[in-house]
Parts: sequence; structure tokens; C-alpha cells
Amino acid sequence: MIRHIVAIDDKRGLAKHGAMPPWHLKQDEKYFMEQTLKYGGQVLMGKKTFIEALHNHPLKDRTNYVVTHDPTPIEGAVVITDLPKFMREWPAEKDLWVIGGAEIFAQTLGQTGELYVTEVEGDFDCDRFYPEYKPSFELVSKSEPITEHGITYTFCVYRSA
Repeated sequence: MIRHIVAIDDKRGLAKHGAMPPWHLKQDEKYFMEQTLKYGGQVLMGKKTFIEALHNHPLKDRTNYVVTHDPTPIEGAVVITDLPKFMREWPAEKDLWVIGGAEIFAQTLGQTGELYVTEVEGDFDCDRFYPEYKPSFELVSKSEPITEHGITYTFCVYRSA
């Protein structure tokens, strides 16, 4: 199954100027690491996410797929130059976590079975947004609110309707 995992603000914002919003939520980081290790630990991301969010370092103990137009090898990652082909050929019985960025989320949403969304309360003045998802997905679980550094958020899981 293909799953997205993302943290977004009230306006579905997920990044500003190529970087994650300054919320630094330790429990969310732990949740991300735990979830992406599940189901075989395979993650798909765009090159901007690899550079900006991961600082050019693949996630440990996972197979990292990086989408880019540049076929130059990336140490510790599998380079994907044709995302539509990669998605078409991905085996249905195999699990994959899509971790960003906005363009990769938008291009893969229609093939996604579950969304793991950390809903962060507030508007963080983002300029990159997660695609509209609520009309096509139903909420199946939601954590109690968590507050860190004055920021409140919940972990939500949605399934394709």
C-alpha cells in the first residue's frame, strides 16, 4: 500500500522557502520515524525534500527513493527519474511511504491508500501546500491533542474513501 506521511498547518501548509515550518515537534519526529520504519521502511521523496529536510542524508534503516530529473547517482538512495512509471510499476502488495514534498504528494495522492497527517493548529505562513484530500479520504483515527512549545497538534489517519 502507498501511504503519505505529512505534517500540515490549518491551511494545509507544509513548507516555506523550501524548509519545514519552525514547529520542531519532538513527538511528531518520533512518530514519523516509527511509522516510516513500518511495512518494510521504503520512503519516496523529491530531491528538494532530500536536500532541505534530510540535508542530503538518506533516512537510516530505510530504502530511500529520490525523485529527480538528474540521473546522477545519490549515495544511499535510489534515483527515480520517471515518477509516473515508478508508481505504475510499484507492486500493490509492497508498502511505500511518500514523505514529500508538495509536488510529489500531489502527483501520488490518487494512488494512495492511507494518509498519516499530523494536523498542526495555526497558520505558519507557508508557501507550499499539501493537496486537498478530505473529499477523497475518510478519517479513521485521531489522537488526543498534544501540545509542545505552545503548539497543539494531533495525529490523524485517513483512508481512501
